[in-house]
Amino acid sequence: MFKRVAAVRGATILNIDEKDELIKKTSELISVMMQKNCISAKDIIFILLTATKDIRSAFPAEGARHLTLNSVPLICAQEIDVDSSMERCIRVLIQFYTRMNRKRIKSVYLGAAKGLRSDLYPQE
Repeated sequence: MFKRVAAVRGATILNIDEKDELIKKTSELISVMMQKNCISAKDIIFILLTATKDIRSAFPAEGARHLTLNSVPLICAQEIDVDSSMERCIRVLIQFYTRMNRKRIKSVYLGAAKGLRSDLYPQE
C-alpha cells in the first residue's frame, strides 16, 4: 500500500498568554495529534500554526521545536479576528504522508477548544 498526503487539524486554548504556557500547550497538542494519528516526524510535510490576536508572548512554532521537529517546515500566522471567536486560541494543521484511510484520521481539540467543534464533541 502506498502513502498518500493527508492533513489533520487541532486546537488548544491558553489559560494565560505567557511563553511557558504557550510552549507547553502547543507541544502537548502537536504530540497528541501525532500520537492519535500515528505520525512520525519523518512523515510530516509541514505544520501551520495560527494564534488569535491576543497571543503575543511567543510564536506557537516554538512549541513544535521543543518536540525536536527542527527539520519540519513550520509557519505561524494570525487567526482571523472574529467577534465571537475564542480567546487565546492556537490552531494547528499538520500535513503528512500516511497509509491511513482519511476516515481514520482524528482531529484533536483539547480542553475548552472542544467548543470549536461541537460536531466532534457533542456531549461536552
